[in-house]
Amino acid sequence: MTGLASVDAHSERGVRNSQPEGIGRVASVELGAAWNNLGRNVVFADARCRPIAVFDESVFDDDEPSQYDLDVHAVLDLPGTGTVLTLNHYGMLRGFDITGTPPGRDGVRKAQPAWTLTFVAEFERAVGRLGINDILARICTDFGLDANFTRPRPLRARPRPGLEESVVLVTDSDGAFKHWSAEHWSSLASEVRAWGLDARVVTRSRPAVALGGDGIAAVCAPTPGDAVDVLTACRAVVGLDTGLTHIAAQQGTPTVTISRASSVYFRPWPHTRVVTGTACDDACVAAEAAYAYNDHVSLRGFTPRPRACPADGVCLAGIEPATVAAALQDLV
Repeated sequence: MTGLASVDAHSERGVRNSQPEGIGRVASVELGAAWNNLGRNVVFADARCRPIAVFDESVFDDDEPSQYDLDVHAVLDLPGTGTVLTLNHYGMLRGFDITGTPPGRDGVRKAQPAWTLTFVAEFERAVGRLGINDILARICTDFGLDANFTRPRPLRARPRPGLEESVVLVTDSDGAFKHWSAEHWSSLASEVRAWGLDARVVTRSRPAVALGGDGIAAVCAPTPGDAVDVLTACRAVVGLDTGLTHIAAQQGTPTVTISRASSVYFRPWPHTRVVTGTACDDACVAAEAAYAYNDHVSLRGFTPRPRACPADGVCLAGIEPATVAAALQDLV
């Protein structure tokens, strides 16, 4: 603050921070001032800008993933209440009562939100549903990074020979809530063969995989590197909304994603298409909300619980093989 005071904006000692030099939003509030830095902790200060409390739940180590929904978009206060509000990029409003927070050993209080409100539906109605490219672009803007998400930058690979005329199928995911029937996969494979192409299913093991009554030969990719090589070499990929399918899109391979109604990880590039299922029922939505762990930023030592779908993954059942084949034919 030129001419008035100079303070260490990051005096919250002992708090690890990925971007200790960056300041995001600053606000004049009743207790003095509040700001967030680009490491995503929020600092609350007195009238002389000396930190008196810090919200450090959102701090992450240098080698840990950040969570886009903790980016603070605005800091403001409710005059006369002692409450400071933070609003993040994904429509989450937090209220902090700093005066009710006991001081820590170093005199700086460790603040926690007194309450949290989420306005995801209202946010999406106002600005539209954000896809992963939109989210990453906003994160990079906050960090001052010049990044281009309008086209993929492929991983280095050694394309496996012999797959040039093969459509690779990614049929497995991390749970029954993403499930397309064996009969549907078999029907799609038959359609692919009718075009004069081969159909393979990517697996980690050697044996052929039989889907429905129609055996589909496997292409083995026992390691992540092998998977990248396979997904780079093939003619096209059709897969569930899961990691291998997203890698195929990143490699520039023509890719069709079979997704639930919420397809946040689909990237709308010229070589990609998405086919979405019906909206999840209320029980599925409630179970997913209860399962979510967006409040965890540091994932060190964290193991997600096994996830089950109360509706048995029926949201994908209505996607017809002909619909997926049409999306694929548009690419090959």
